[in-house]
Amino acid sequence: MQNHSENPIEEAIEGIQEQWKDRTDSFDKVFKTIMDCAEYQHYTTIAEQANCADNTAKKHLDRLVDMGIVDRNEEIKMATYRRSRPYIEWWLAQRIASDYSVSEIVARIEELEEKQVELEADLDDLDLTPNTIYMMESISLVSEQLEAVTEWRHTEQRIRYHQLAYQISRFDGHFMPRMETNTLPKITDVPE
Repeated sequence: MQNHSENPIEEAIEGIQEQWKDRTDSFDKVFKTIMDCAEYQHYTTIAEQANCADNTAKKHLDRLVDMGIVDRNEEIKMATYRRSRPYIEWWLAQRIASDYSVSEIVARIEELEEKQVELEADLDDLDLTPNTIYMMESISLVSEQLEAVTEWRHTEQRIRYHQLAYQISRFDGHFMPRMETNTLPKITDVPE
């Protein structure tokens, strides 16, 4: 009799993941691994997680650095990498711009800014120095204050993503408006 696990769904998922690992090329594996790295990781660690050779991971990571998707830490001699925050922010803004119209994005920015003002008014009443927060009488008060700060920061980030999305939508996928070709002065109009 064959030994089956208690949860066949988990067993199936593990099998699918193993098949995927075997069929996916190393670039995809390195890409998927580095997208989980918010902090700098040595390329050998990434290679191990991506199940590929160290030099292969380094080659693909350097390619991703050239593409602007990954950051390399230039301050130390060891090659360490992490996902690029500006790339992630651009990707999020691009997605918002493709999913919503300019007017919907503007309306959402206004809603988020109103929420931010309300949150700031609530935060103004609090003493947010770390020593004060962590010396509260109860864990629930500490948790409440930390949640308020987190919500404010999250709202601030969402405003930034929507503002970038507005620029992308408004200016045809560019962060700056295109210059019209006929706005330049004619040579005959330029004084000598």
